Amino acid sequence: MGPEEQHLIFVEAKALLLAVPMMVVLTGYGAFLLGFVVAVQSLTIRGPWGRPQTILLLCLVTILVCFTWTVLDNGGGLLMIHRLMFMQTLEQGIIAQLQAADKEIVIWGYFFDWPVTILASITYIIHGSSFYTLYHLFTASLE
Repeated sequence: MGPEEQHLIFVEAKALLLAVPMMVVLTGYGAFLLGFVVAVQSLTIRGPWGRPQTILLLCLVTILVCFTWTVLDNGGGLLMIHRLMFMQTLEQGIIAQLQAADKEIVIWGYFFDWPVTILASITYIIHGSSFYTLYHLFTASLE
């Protein structure tokens, strides 16, 4: 085994180590789904349906969509590369497996983190800050 293959194995092992926090995130996502179901169930049991319940339901659905998108964005590519790397063996060796896996997961690089922006916007709207303040906070964090 040459130094290039040793380096590739090290990089892949490091990426595999990053899969452990992803499992924790997916466990948290499961707990979130349980809380979401409980919250929606408590909304449906209550008496008359009014504007506050509608706003709460819209916020819950928005958080569900954004959290789902973020989990898919952060974990989809990571889990896919490991599946392709270790499940699909090629005769050319580990370098060919890595190159084939990179070609397959290129789509995961095009996900955007817009749900984080939506959730931050909702937070700032609830707390009474303006969009102008939100814009300056995001541009300041990019510098």
